[in-house]
Amino acid sequence: MKPETKHQPADPARKTAHEPTLAKRVFLVEKSSDDIALTRRAILQAGYAVHLEALQTANALIEELNNQDAQLRLQSETQRQGQPQPGPDLFLIDTSLPELSAFKLVNNIRSNLATIHTPVVMISSGGEEDIFLSYKYGANSVIQKPVASTEYAQLLKDACRYWLNISVMPHFKYINKAVELLV
Repeated sequence: MKPETKHQPADPARKTAHEPTLAKRVFLVEKSSDDIALTRRAILQAGYAVHLEALQTANALIEELNNQDAQLRLQSETQRQGQPQPGPDLFLIDTSLPELSAFKLVNNIRSNLATIHTPVVMISSGGEEDIFLSYKYGANSVIQKPVASTEYAQLLKDACRYWLNISVMPHFKYINKAVELLV
């Protein structure tokens, strides 16, 4: 008698030869060009269908979010019905950004209609204060940035796997109802 094998469900963000998937949108806000390149490699090597938008300043992200928020407000209910969420699927934000506090950036993300429910993962090389402030301002998770790039790459892969594949976010039709109440 052959042992029974269980079929494992496909990982929806992983590209396979047989199953086309829509690319998830990940916004990375990181001042270091080296860390941006490392993040791109880690996500690419993991095989995730991800479109990574890397920005080096908080102001660049705020500008992008404000454009998306304005577009969302202009769409009618029938245009929004059943459409994918216009904002990113995940934010990865370095806690030590120039010009604008990363924590204020998280607060801005939480006040934006297009991103109010989008997961925010803070990447910190700081201490307890960074961790406390990240959660205080609305981050969903904090990753301590290790010194070794291989460890960092693995943490990024794990974070993407969790937030893009395992965690379940509200369906866009419920976000539409929130938009109607706020507009």
